Amino acid sequence: FQTRPNLALLDTGINFTSLEIESSLIEDFYRSSNFTDFRDDVGHGTAIASIILGTNLGITSNTKILNVKIFDNSNLVNVFEIYNALEQLKLKYLENTSVPMILNCSWALIDTQFLTAKSEELSNIGIIIIGSAGNYDLDTIHLTPAKISQSITVGNIDNDDVLPGFPDHQHTGYGQALDIFAPGHNIWTMFNSQYVQKTDTGISTSYRDWE
Repeated sequence: FQTRPNLALLDTGINFTSLEIESSLIEDFYRSSNFTDFRDDVGHGTAIASIILGTNLGITSNTKILNVKIFDNSNLVNVFEIYNALEQLKLKYLENTSVPMILNCSWALIDTQFLTAKSEELSNIGIIIIGSAGNYDLDTIHLTPAKISQSITVGNIDNDDVLPGFPDHQHTGYGQALDIFAPGHNIWTMFNSQYVQKTDTGISTSYRDWE
């Protein structure tokens, strides 16, 4: 990108106290109405942020992350809050369309028609959506945002370019809506203030943001 893009991380929040996170590169943008702050109570959002622009782990410094906290500590989410977050992100993008916007959606939900339509609306005006193929044996055509034709849906491969297994699932999602594979097996992240290796298709979306 010639202009530093805004990357909206729709996740569990971000902890600025992490050794990997430089707060000047992050803007608290939107949180669901049931949250009182933008702090990451789970660790997932901070892990994704550390891969994108972490001081030691990050793969780029050429971005600004918009912290969008929508998942709670049980990894549950209200789809209406996702809709509201998408609307606010659309309005921010329309304020200055010369600044690219990327949405990192390191998750996949069973298709909800109104949420899919809203995601397509954002794609149609030029917002790039990077979505996960999911950590389960499902056709991505049944998942949002994976099924959206304009989105980039990312699957998980290991260091040998092989689909890794998961503890509770067979492998990454599959199907015609799956666009590309990226590393997502035993990837070093900052998780709950510790460096740990994680295996997750959501991790793969972080790499696709900047390839």
